[in-house]
Amino acid sequence: MGQINLWPHDLITFPDLNMFQCQGECPSWAIKSLAETHTVVVRRGLQVQGMVPVGVRGYERAHRLGGFLKVQDAVSFEITTPYKLAEEQLWQRLKEKRLQLPALHALDQISQDLRAYQWGIGGSSGYELTTGYPTVKPSSDLDLILTNCSKMTSREAKGLIQKINSHGVHADIQIVQGQDGFSLEEYVNARARSILIKTATGPILSQDPFDQLGRS
Repeated sequence: MGQINLWPHDLITFPDLNMFQCQGECPSWAIKSLAETHTVVVRRGLQVQGMVPVGVRGYERAHRLGGFLKVQDAVSFEITTPYKLAEEQLWQRLKEKRLQLPALHALDQISQDLRAYQWGIGGSSGYELTTGYPTVKPSSDLDLILTNCSKMTSREAKGLIQKINSHGVHADIQIVQGQDGFSLEEYVNARARSILIKTATGPILSQDPFDQLGRS
């Protein structure tokens, strides 16, 4: 097995912790997170020599650790996409206390705002919805991912951001296609004409990020 279809923000749950290969020494918080969740987040990057770049999340914002899983172990992976979390409205399974957190509380209303889009949930919210591990804090932003998205004017994008941000939490909206992605807020606020697009091989600048997505 040479390659498997995985994209940034996908979550992989795997049965054997020995499958995870740390980049460097594995700190105690990462060991604890892996022991409780058996879940990592796919990082942006190429699959080289049969290795999938992934990352471990912890409770603190600084708790991020890169590592790898082997493509050959993929038969045992359970893959959860950000879009599945939105489609199945998995936040409704959370306990009421967790739903009082702004990032999670807003999801019912935001799901109505985004009915016309193919959207998903990433970041700490996506991780908690997948694992049950309490990574969302009262101060957490809400990471939203839009894919297969039609081109927006700056004015249209600003209107969407304002609508999403009217529900008591700041949303970080990423427009993605495959490995490529850019910030919708940067697109609206950019004073320069070029927008930074993250790709599997590194960042690039584009004057038309919607047109550039998926071409790198």
